[in-house]
Amino acid sequence: MRRFCFLVSVCFLLAAPAFAQQGGIIRDEISRLEVEHVKQMQALIEKKNEQLRAADTIANEQRFRAQEQAVAFALQAAEKAVTKAELAAEKRFESVNEFRNQLKDQTGTFITRNELWGWLVALIMMAFSAWNVLNAYIKKPGSVRIRK
Repeated sequence: MRRFCFLVSVCFLLAAPAFAQQGGIIRDEISRLEVEHVKQMQALIEKKNEQLRAADTIANEQRFRAQEQAVAFALQAAEKAVTKAELAAEKRFESVNEFRNQLKDQTGTFITRNELWGWLVALIMMAFSAWNVLNAYIKKPGSVRIRK
């Protein structure tokens, strides 16, 4: 389109002497062609801008979808990590509970302080009783023979 306008302009300039009387008409025609050319260029620029805006919109939509996917993957990974951590904690607590149960069973088989004192008192009483029996046997006349 530019070339056409340029050619038309050149033709008018070359033909200017022949149209010397119509100089105002030539200038008006050149101005009209220039205005038409500017309008056409403006339309092309607007069309290109619309294409660029559409491309930007598509790129933004793709970027947002990619971000949404990245966030979704991050959330899934976080959920998996939390699940694994919970399982590990449960296993650790199970082993701790087993250890506690073993300690409880062990302390259940230990002798208590009251039981120990009861047994000691009974043993001491049996020892005194045996001592008294032995002492009574020794003090009986004729029960002890002394060797010479």
